[in-house]
Amino acid sequence: MSLLVDAPRSLSAEVAQRIALRCAELPPNTRLGTKRDLQEESGVAAATLNEALRMLQAQGLVALKTGPNGGVFTTEPDPLISIGQALVRVRGSAKVAEVLPLRDALDPLTVLEAAKHRSAADLRLLKSRIAHMKEVIDDDTAFARAVWDFHRAICGIGHNEILKSVSLGLLEVIVQGTDVVVTKTMEQKLHRVALHQALCDAIESRDPEQCASASHAHRVEEG
Repeated sequence: MSLLVDAPRSLSAEVAQRIALRCAELPPNTRLGTKRDLQEESGVAAATLNEALRMLQAQGLVALKTGPNGGVFTTEPDPLISIGQALVRVRGSAKVAEVLPLRDALDPLTVLEAAKHRSAADLRLLKSRIAHMKEVIDDDTAFARAVWDFHRAICGIGHNEILKSVSLGLLEVIVQGTDVVVTKTMEQKLHRVALHQALCDAIESRDPEQCASASHAHRVEEG
């Protein structure tokens, strides 16, 4: 399946991201302007802006109000937390925030453990999870779930039951706490695929240095 998406959808996602970043710097109930104002600022067609606003409304980042003083306003969404390269809106943000450093610390150990014990069947599973990421790349929520499924598969390969149990438990706290995945650009999602492909290649290689390098890139570049 091609990784390319049609230009209007990609452009609307980029516009949504720019507006989302602007919203993050403003207090709730700040008027961003009218739809026409935002369309002129963004330099896009009305349909593209409307799609971007639809995404932002679904994420709880903006509200549209009618009337003489109406327009597009910022809202007070749930906290945004960076999980990998994706921003997600989460429930119980304090708990999730406490989990992230622990997961980051254990990820290199989990990858190395997987490299030591992986079988041909394990590699086929990891590669199928990468393929699934590519298949659902147009759908932000499905793509996030595919990434999580890839990490579940890595956790399941190792023989250290304590490490496996803790790693899977931390991952599930993040998964269960996630409410909405904030839209990312196609370029950013393709970058995420590449980072996870590097993890897969490192596990296949069984090279500790390659595992450490791939884990570091995943942690730093996605964080």
